[in-house]
Amino acid sequence: MKAEASQIIAEKLVPSEDVFIYLTAKYGAAEIFLSENRELIKIIADFDCLTSEEFLDKYLRQMPP
Repeated sequence: MKAEASQIIAEKLVPSEDVFIYLTAKYGAAEIFLSENRELIKIIADFDCLTSEEFLDKYLRQMPP
């Protein structure tokens, strides 16, 4: 994973501070990725990327009382 992280950082595919978060989600087979980092969300297209507000709208606010 460190080699892949180094490559991602070198190619500037994901902000360096978020590389291990991204790889953990990737190899953990995440279905949803929740982040307030809009730059990161735009980069990661492999996940259903949501801000906390979008997550609430999609999963919680649609539930019947």
